[in-house]
Amino acid sequence: MKLLETADNTIGYLDRGGGPPVVVLVHSSGMGAGQWERTIDALGAGHRCLAPDLSGYGKSSPAREDSNGALDQDAEIVASMVELAGEGAHLVGHSYGGAVALLVARTAPNLVSLTLIEPVVADLLRASGSVEAAAELVEVSGGFLAAMEAADAKGALKGFVDYWNADGAWDNLPPEAHAGLVALARKIGMEVRGVAFTATETFALDAVDLPVLVLTGEETRKAPKRMSELMVGALPRATHRVVSGAGHMSPLTHPAEVAAAIASHVKEHTPKQSVAR
Repeated sequence: MKLLETADNTIGYLDRGGGPPVVVLVHSSGMGAGQWERTIDALGAGHRCLAPDLSGYGKSSPAREDSNGALDQDAEIVASMVELAGEGAHLVGHSYGGAVALLVARTAPNLVSLTLIEPVVADLLRASGSVEAAAELVEVSGGFLAAMEAADAKGALKGFVDYWNADGAWDNLPPEAHAGLVALARKIGMEVRGVAFTATETFALDAVDLPVLVLTGEETRKAPKRMSELMVGALPRATHRVVSGAGHMSPLTHPAEVAAAIASHVKEHTPKQSVAR
């Protein structure tokens, strides 16, 4: 891991491969930058990949309390990575990381494309009247927050991990993984609040003037599937692709397929290099 010091944050990040193109990858809740290791390997050395730890993960700054969950601070971290990437950067965000990437995409001048893997913006469900999907997400988010209020971090995490991965996933994790997630439970709670209660208008989806690829796992649950569909409709220049056989955690379970989709989108939208004469 490398470290980047900014005025407001210390950022630990992976820096792999060589470009252009340069791809910035934003992890999901509870995972850290290491979630991208398999995807980066599948992308190959022809892509320079920058993957930061968000606030509260690894060696990055602790999470600050603010009115927007942890979204604002994490957007600062990702914006710093995009600036480090330089002109022609491509941004990828998964789940909570997709919501963070959307905040950055509104204002980052050097971005040329965006890939969102099942981004979580709960208000899309409420605003669209997607009652069943909204109820599903309220159950998992509300259950997590209620268990945390009751000082039951393991109970909160069991429901959370099982929902976003698969039933029984928590019980199948080794003890050291349980301990790592319990240490992150407060930050995960901030992330849950951020995506659960932030209004869709905050993300200014109609102002994201970038080519966007939205990836959805074929076997994902109702709420993330519906959020992806609504995201495609709300973004001006979005296309949709389904990852066959995958659930919500496709960067971990189907890294080759995810990498192929990212690489294709990046190649299509990488500016042609001028030829020296």
